[in-house]
Amino acid sequence: MSQVEFKLSIGLTTKAGDLLDPETSLAAVSGLLQTAGVDGFAATHGVGVWRGAQERCFTVTWIQDAPRGPALALARTLAAQIASALEQECVLAQCHEVQFEFVQPGR
Repeated sequence: MSQVEFKLSIGLTTKAGDLLDPETSLAAVSGLLQTAGVDGFAATHGVGVWRGAQERCFTVTWIQDAPRGPALALARTLAAQIASALEQECVLAQCHEVQFEFVQPGR
């Protein structure tokens, strides 16, 4: 089993040019990730550029054990679900093999 870092970059402007509320959008994404079995993730807000135009965005990142082929399939599936839910033209999906360990205080 590979250890995989997943990243999904999500714009906060719809295909029609409407601005999305960051908190509402993050709540929708959180629900989709939870349904897919992702029990924790980090969300980083920022500014992205799509076709030369800046827009607010956020990236969700999580790490889990997953076979390489199914990991990419999961990233694609979640990206498509998020794109549909938030009326996005696309969502950038990435997954990379990594080494990780959850470290507790005093260890």
